[in-house]
Amino acid sequence: MKKFKLDSPDITSRVLTDFVNAYLDGKLKPDLFTENIPEDWDKNPVKVLVGKNFHEVVTDKTKTVLVAFISPG
Repeated sequence: MKKFKLDSPDITSRVLTDFVNAYLDGKLKPDLFTENIPEDWDKNPVKVLVGKNFHEVVTDKTKTVLVAFISPG
């Protein structure tokens, strides 16, 4: 399920109209509950994936990818 967030804290008819039009035009990016991509995420053989780079890495057809989901302690 994708979620999208208003750019403005004000809820006016203009803001809502712009938001809906941007959604319908496919111009909105999903609001991901994710960490930022670490600078050294690609440094070692085992990569660090977060919400912002997960899809790009996992769906890369030029590579064989195994994903292990690890929950912090």
